[in-house]
Amino acid sequence: MASQAENDCLSNPNFAVICSFMDRYGETLGLPEIGYKDLQEWIEDGKKVNPLLIDLHVRLLRRIHKKLSNVTADRWERGVVKFCYKYSNVDAWEIERFGYKLAKISTKLKLLKNLMESQFDCNNKFKDKVNEIPVEEMRFQPVGRDKDGMAYWYLLDKELNLRVYREHQDDVDSESWELVCRNREDLAKFGKLV
Repeated sequence: MASQAENDCLSNPNFAVICSFMDRYGETLGLPEIGYKDLQEWIEDGKKVNPLLIDLHVRLLRRIHKKLSNVTADRWERGVVKFCYKYSNVDAWEIERFGYKLAKISTKLKLLKNLMESQFDCNNKFKDKVNEIPVEEMRFQPVGRDKDGMAYWYLLDKELNLRVYREHQDDVDSESWELVCRNREDLAKFGKLV
């Protein structure tokens, strides 16, 4: 049976990494502004793939390798499969066999995260721009920590969709991430608990 992290974006820490990357580097890469809610809905949709999500994948693929620079929107899944084989035969097989829209959400998130992280290694124009950024500005820092050693990460997109994640920093297991607030009401309730 699929784990909770395979069934939705919000319980998977890769979604937070993707949102953080888009906030920090999306403009530098010339990526379209996509709200957290929209991105979540598109990734979780098993019936169709939104054209803007396809465009995001195509843009990222084109920037990382010359062999993928001719990827088009109508052949984007082939490019995705080629890219997946670089980090996971299992993910590549899943997308090749079932198609992107029927792939597990955890597979889609891992793919998108790896595409984004590959920009640091394979996209020379991007690397040059990133090297101009002061080190302390390159990564989001937690907004705070509690007495139990938990770190809290706050993300807010252009549409004012917010996410607050909690991470146990001593735990190297990715399951230590937990979404604690997904909207203003959750944040108000959470503020009363703290």
